[in-house]
Amino acid sequence: MKFMIRSWVRRLFSTGSARTIRRSPALQLEALEDRTTPSVVGVKMIQDIAPGAGASNPAYFTEVNGVVYFAATDASGDRELWRTDGTTAGTYRVADINPSGSSNPRYLTNVNGTLYFSATNGTNGSELWKSDGTTAGTVMVKDINPGPGSYPSFLTNVNGTLYFSAFDGTNGHELWKSDGTAAGTAMVKDINPGVSGSDPRYLTNVNGTLYFSAFDGTNGRELWKSDGTAAGTAMVKDINPGVSSSYPRYLTNVNGTLYFRADDGTNGRELWKSDGTAAGTAMVKDIRPGANSSYPDFLTNVNGTLYFSATNGTNGRELWRIVVPTTLAIVSGNNQSATVNTAFANPLVVQLVDQYGDAVSQSGVSVTFAAPSSGASATLSSSTVNTDANGQAQVTATANTIAGSYQVQVTSVSLTGVQFSLTNAADVAAALQIVSGNNQSATVNTAFANPLVVQLVDQYGNAVSQSGVSVTFAAPSSGASATLSSSTVNTDANGQAQVTATANTIAGSYQVQVTSGSLTGVQFSLTNNPDALSQLAFSIQPPTSVSVGQRFRVQVQLRDQFGNVVRLPNVAIRLSLRAGSGLSGTLLKRTSAGGLATFGDLSLSQPGRYRLVARLGNGLQVLSRVIVVR
Repeated sequence: MKFMIRSWVRRLFSTGSARTIRRSPALQLEALEDRTTPSVVGVKMIQDIAPGAGASNPAYFTEVNGVVYFAATDASGDRELWRTDGTTAGTYRVADINPSGSSNPRYLTNVNGTLYFSATNGTNGSELWKSDGTTAGTVMVKDINPGPGSYPSFLTNVNGTLYFSAFDGTNGHELWKSDGTAAGTAMVKDINPGVSGSDPRYLTNVNGTLYFSAFDGTNGRELWKSDGTAAGTAMVKDINPGVSSSYPRYLTNVNGTLYFRADDGTNGRELWKSDGTAAGTAMVKDIRPGANSSYPDFLTNVNGTLYFSATNGTNGRELWRIVVPTTLAIVSGNNQSATVNTAFANPLVVQLVDQYGDAVSQSGVSVTFAAPSSGASATLSSSTVNTDANGQAQVTATANTIAGSYQVQVTSVSLTGVQFSLTNAADVAAALQIVSGNNQSATVNTAFANPLVVQLVDQYGNAVSQSGVSVTFAAPSSGASATLSSSTVNTDANGQAQVTATANTIAGSYQVQVTSGSLTGVQFSLTNNPDALSQLAFSIQPPTSVSVGQRFRVQVQLRDQFGNVVRLPNVAIRLSLRAGSGLSGTLLKRTSAGGLATFGDLSLSQPGRYRLVARLGNGLQVLSRVIVVR
């Protein structure tokens, strides 16, 4: 990643309050209000290690299991390893490592609860030591260079293994590691073969990988890394190509990225970063443009933010910080609406911002835009976009054909994402669409249960919320039909129009036509059901004249009060004469599924005038017309 750098503060020790001096998209310099030294309270000396005017000069404070270890000089003038728990009684010398003088403990380092450091016992020279906080438990790990000493330096804990630079008297200063035992203390790699050594410096742990600067005798002093094996120890990048050196210094881990100062031979000593690859090792910014150097110093990680001092050639040496993106922020394009199947007026634009909400001008960060895969959505100009030089990424959006509101999710690896709220608005009304009330049935002369409701829709079937549009409902003028509550209705605010319907007295199915100007209309399919059985009727009357013994047939139909056919099967109908005798044939029949009973083998044996009677068991009956028998 590339990071925008911001010149952060300049402390002005004169009367005044905070004021902005200069602001630009990439640079902000601010003077802070004056600071005065407050009165000191709650501070006291723990122990006068070197009583009187003498100074113990405690240094290299390192915490191990709640105890602070340090180097100090006592009244005898000897500098040894000390410890303190914060009390006078709990502050004492751990061991007199060099009884004849000072052991000069340095590079105190905590590795899994054991303190490691370099020291001399007056016999072996400066070597690697360790301590568990007791005199007996303070011992030399290994006499790497018997006699003059190996001078261990830059002690660094990498996942429980101690790494350091040391000289064994043969190979020069090279990279070593130790597990706390003599057998487990060994050189990792002879980077620069011979007595000259590679002189590893600024050892730093970044996510379990050791980084350091070293000189291999060919490429100058450059950035190296190691996994603890000879094969896994290699130069990361020849920053200043050839025999010249880039002199990496102040290696600092910030959120898994290594920052350091280096000189590429062109831009001077500037701030660099690395992800452990040659391609991922680059200058962060040429703070002081040109061959002059900004000299970044005192690189410090504070809660994931890198602070350092540097000069840009104009403001002098000031306090700076690296601006690391943590979040995406919406710049423009949120809460838009567009007609379906048309483009939104404004692009969807996001900005990289840091933990303080400040914009980060960093290019090349991959940002993903994702619209819903179904329903109301949009077609985006791209699903993945890299940020530009201002740290912004944008896409254009075109509404699909489905109206509604939705979100476009915007994400980027390890950053907090955002979402755009968009709305696809319906197009102009193009048709009517049935909402409810279709395919209903009602008994003749009664109201249908549900109103007939239509909706204005656009060409894609989206509801159009438009009031005041005149809609006409028309039922058939004859036959089965319905009486409507109104023939013309205006749409409401939702773009809907409705009427109620009451079936007329004629049973049957029919359509109610619904139209509105040039809009495509619809039709409701309704059915009027017959009422309950209340009468009989001869659907086929007997002939008006027959001969004695001549066969004839009649049909009797079940009907409601309005004369509509009642389709009840298996209803028994008995046939007889109103007066007289001589009627022959099958005189009891049951109705078919259509509510019809057929008597097909009737005859009369005596001349005369007769009328047939069709009768139900409940007494309901009907008379036929007169039959003359000759």
